[in-house]
Amino acid sequence: MSIPDTSPELWQEGSYSDQSLSGIAANASNIRFGTNPAYTVAEFLEVYPQFGRVGNSTLTMFVNLASACLSYDRWDAQWNFAMALFVAHYTTLYLQASVDDSGNTKLVVSSGLAKGIAVSKSAGDVSVSHSLVAGWDSFGAWNLTAYGQQLITMAKLVGSGPMFVW
Repeated sequence: MSIPDTSPELWQEGSYSDQSLSGIAANASNIRFGTNPAYTVAEFLEVYPQFGRVGNSTLTMFVNLASACLSYDRWDAQWNFAMALFVAHYTTLYLQASVDDSGNTKLVVSSGLAKGIAVSKSAGDVSVSHSLVAGWDSFGAWNLTAYGQQLITMAKLVGSGPMFVW
């Protein structure tokens, strides 16, 4: 078993926040904590303007939820897009549960719902069957919207990497 390098050069470069064994183990754990920068409804609507007709208080609620769930320290440069996907996913599910036949929300909902892959087609009486991507069934409701599918795809990449929990 080799002892980790805790030389002063690494300490000065900021590689270790704590030179104790528990500090080194915490850095190796790949668990990230920190505060998030501000993210606003206006920033969300820049990415997905089709949600502009949804009430500001509803969008604020989902922005706050996303900020509580997605750590900037984990997502880094992808955090803004992950926030937008998170809010779009929950807003789509919200609209699906509260949509009426009048207004534009029906179009917004149908465009955001997961379509899956066409697995069969028929010509007589026109029919197409879709299946969601295999292996995503363990992701629950994230699989129900195109936004959720994109977010879990990114999360698999962002969350990957070595972890060591002492």
